[in-house]
Amino acid sequence: MKLLLASTAEWRSRLEWLAVELARQAGSSLRPVWSEAASAELRLGERRMEHAELEGLWRRLSLEAEQDGPLDGFGRFDERHAPQDLDRPWITERAREFFGEAAGTPEFHVFFTHDVDRTTGLEATSLVKAALQTLARRGSNWLSLGAALDHGRMNRRLRELLELESAEGVRGIYFMISGPAGLGRYDSRTDIRWRSALRAARMIREHGGVIGLHGSFHVREERGYAQEARRIRQATGEAVLLQRNHYLRLDTRRFCGQLEDAGIRLDCSLGFTRRMGYRTGVSGLWRPWNLEQERPAAIAALPLVYMEAPGQQKDPEPVLRELEQVLRPAAQAGGALTLLVHPEVFAVDRRWYDMYRELIRLCRGLGARLDTDPLEFLNKKLEEPGHGG
Repeated sequence: MKLLLASTAEWRSRLEWLAVELARQAGSSLRPVWSEAASAELRLGERRMEHAELEGLWRRLSLEAEQDGPLDGFGRFDERHAPQDLDRPWITERAREFFGEAAGTPEFHVFFTHDVDRTTGLEATSLVKAALQTLARRGSNWLSLGAALDHGRMNRRLRELLELESAEGVRGIYFMISGPAGLGRYDSRTDIRWRSALRAARMIREHGGVIGLHGSFHVREERGYAQEARRIRQATGEAVLLQRNHYLRLDTRRFCGQLEDAGIRLDCSLGFTRRMGYRTGVSGLWRPWNLEQERPAAIAALPLVYMEAPGQQKDPEPVLRELEQVLRPAAQAGGALTLLVHPEVFAVDRRWYDMYRELIRLCRGLGARLDTDPLEFLNKKLEEPGHGG
């Protein structure tokens, strides 16, 4: 059966990309056969998607729908104005419905990821936060002054996390900041050349984890991805092929070209800091659309569905219930997604280890694979017939 695409020449490349990505979400190897027409239509046997639906799908998956949206105080798309349908991967579900028998058997992969924002409590802003918290005698969202002065505390807790993952069969992805560190409000709080950071990188490698770049707050304006990736590569000897932006602060119009220029192959930044769900409507790997250059990107992306928040470790049940509702459609439709827990929270409160175990049990109970190598997975998905590799 042929996948037939009709559109104007102006919309051809956009909709060919969309058709390939819908097929990828459905696990189908079909590729579109294009013909020129005044109105767009995608047809597979008796099934059809017409122009209005195709345009809506393209705008959401390409992030075009966010381009005129309001920005928050960090210069990101304001997630308070995100659509209300974040709790379901509706584009993936629509793709599987459309491709029907042509769709493959769903596979569900969950990647546990960690943004390594700090590697020692002795960093200057950490000490200031700890001192103020101690003097105020309230709050528990940061280290006590005594804990901050314990130079090895963060890496000891990181080792416990890595040992937990090894025991549970989880292959963690650790996004590391390159530095240099600074004292400005949004400057980096660690440097990959510090002994504490090098020790952290060594432990991650020894436990089978994967190291990626945690692009700095200002990297999008400075087009500094290549420089930051090079610093990590030089310090650790690791190839740096994965990336997530600090504060999830990426330029959604230009990031594809910026990451391509840096040699990055996989981005994990597309999610929200406070809202669970599917920012682009998909639950699996996809190639983004390069909005700046109007073409399919050479990089791929995995959705970020959950980021931990302060206090969740004290009463995890409501969070776990909500997350289960969000993940269940992805488990049924298939796909691959990321969850994020920052390593520093384990140094602040040991209850995060219990919370983390529950997250692992939840995902395993939904049938997720947790030990997938992200680069092997990427290569497999992009080399499959019809998937634009």
